[in-house]
Amino acid sequence: LGTEMGMIADESAYGRDVGEALKDMAERLDMQDLRFLSVAVTIQQQSGGNLAEILAGLAKVIRARFRLFRRVKAITAEAQWSGKFLSAFPLVALAAILFQDPGYYDEVIDHPYFIPACFVVGILLGANLIVMRVLTNIKV
Repeated sequence: LGTEMGMIADESAYGRDVGEALKDMAERLDMQDLRFLSVAVTIQQQSGGNLAEILAGLAKVIRARFRLFRRVKAITAEAQWSGKFLSAFPLVALAAILFQDPGYYDEVIDHPYFIPACFVVGILLGANLIVMRVLTNIKV
């Protein structure tokens, strides 16, 4: 970030508009908060006003966004672990059953639907992981 600010200082010294330089930096770094900063500086340059008040308001907005990020992460963490647990539990239960009684599935293992049913269960467990990941991947 320091080198980027140095580039902005150099560009400003060579006559480039600070707002444009900040906007380009925000695009290079792909940071929404820097985009907010560039817009705030550009508006202040064009319309005047107290830059300190604008930056103080922007700081409040950025802090609120970070609080929201943390809150969303905390809320979705439970759902993420639930999805992982719901996908892993049948496999753990299968291993526990086979450990306690290795012949538990001997009667049904020769049934023609046993192997296809195992594939269906595996596919559904994988689909559960994917669906839970999609549901808990919230863009803020």
